[in-house]
Amino acid sequence: MKPNLVRAAAFGVFAIVACAAAHAGTVTNSAVAIDSRSASGSLAYVRSTADATQYIECYSGASIQTNQVYAQCVARDAAGATFSCSSQNPNIIAVARSISNTSFITVASDGNLPNGDRECTNLFVYNSSRYIP
Repeated sequence: MKPNLVRAAAFGVFAIVACAAAHAGTVTNSAVAIDSRSASGSLAYVRSTADATQYIECYSGASIQTNQVYAQCVARDAAGATFSCSSQNPNIIAVARSISNTSFITVASDGNLPNGDRECTNLFVYNSSRYIP
């Protein structure tokens, strides 16, 4: 009789833990937001929406012709407003390379480069389970 009681108790604890794990965790839904100097949004959330307008991305590249390495970030919100900036700063490039498919990105620019493009001055990448759809 006692082994059955122990088995039942163990099953009960397992069921409680399994249910808690199935409902645990916080999810943050973050559409693309743009203002005059910054953009932010969750890659996973934007990808999972039916909205075909929003996007946010950063990428890095290199040019043999100019012997330059750079990062560029671009975004468009649901209303169609756009933001873009680029940087040759090694720290910005390193952060851009850390983006994953579940990242939340915030990128900012303090102003324009001489050619009219914007310089990315801040790039924050949050890799978190909260940003998985």
